[in-house]
Amino acid sequence: MVDFRYHIVSLVAVFFALAVGIVLGAGPLQNSIGNALSGEVDSLREANSELKRENEKLAKTQAGYVTAFEEIAPTLLEGILPKQSIAIITLPHADGDDVKQVQEKVALTGAGVSGVYEIQPAWTSADNTAFRSSFAEQIKTYVPAAKDASDANTIIALALAQIVKDGTEAETNKTLAELMTGADTALLKVLDGGKTAATSVIFVSPDTPDLTPKKGTTQDPDQVAQADYDTKTFGALVKLIGEKLPSVLGGYANSQNDLVLHVRTSGAGVSSVDALNGPLGVTNVLLAVAAELKDQTVAYGFAQGAQEVVGKRIIVEAPAPTQPAAATPPAEG
Repeated sequence: MVDFRYHIVSLVAVFFALAVGIVLGAGPLQNSIGNALSGEVDSLREANSELKRENEKLAKTQAGYVTAFEEIAPTLLEGILPKQSIAIITLPHADGDDVKQVQEKVALTGAGVSGVYEIQPAWTSADNTAFRSSFAEQIKTYVPAAKDASDANTIIALALAQIVKDGTEAETNKTLAELMTGADTALLKVLDGGKTAATSVIFVSPDTPDLTPKKGTTQDPDQVAQADYDTKTFGALVKLIGEKLPSVLGGYANSQNDLVLHVRTSGAGVSSVDALNGPLGVTNVLLAVAAELKDQTVAYGFAQGAQEVVGKRIIVEAPAPTQPAAATPPAEG
């Protein structure tokens, strides 16, 4: 007869031995894994520290470049645009700091700012399409150049060109400016000045976001359509005003709907500057204005289509003084 107690004792002894072996073996294994993980952590910590040091070095270098261009800007810009009158037109969502920097740099050139005009979102908003059509017909009689135009965007663009070129105080522009700025859905605001005529124009465009969808998401078709419409409409506006006055477009050139890229690739014939958010970009804008006044179309910056990183210093002659109207001789008799 089999002694079951013997087998039970034997099995317990085997399990006990296995348990002891596992415990004894786990110690060295855990130590090995722990050492490996500790080494990886130390390596990652050192790599992270190195990246921080590199980042600090790059930030310091970039700050040095910014300071250098701030210091060199007066040398490049001083006196290049004597007595010129520059209109600044800002497009919807343009950065206010960019506009301020441009205004400040204009003073270095010997030029003045004739006015700062802010285009409102209603200029292209899909919700205001019907309004723009009726508004264009309303103002058409005040815009001689629009006599044969039928497209609402063209009529409104010609109206802005007329206001900027002659100033809001010109007889034909007083009512026109009131309509453009005073409508329930205003298309334009005059932020500063505007009364005097301009000899050239600077457009300040926004840093347009890239609408490329992230992985696993889809594009909003309405948002895409609006962005495309904005780019094409404002591109046509820049081109039209560029045909009336020497014009420069400043922006970023870093996304699919960016206006600078659109103007450069569409052959609009308007000078452009990218990397606007810094002293180099702002300095280039004024250098580009000087080139435009010398009948040169240029593209300055780092992005696609740029011809030169830094523009050339060009000195423009002061505009001829306006001759007073000849007096009408008294009637004889």
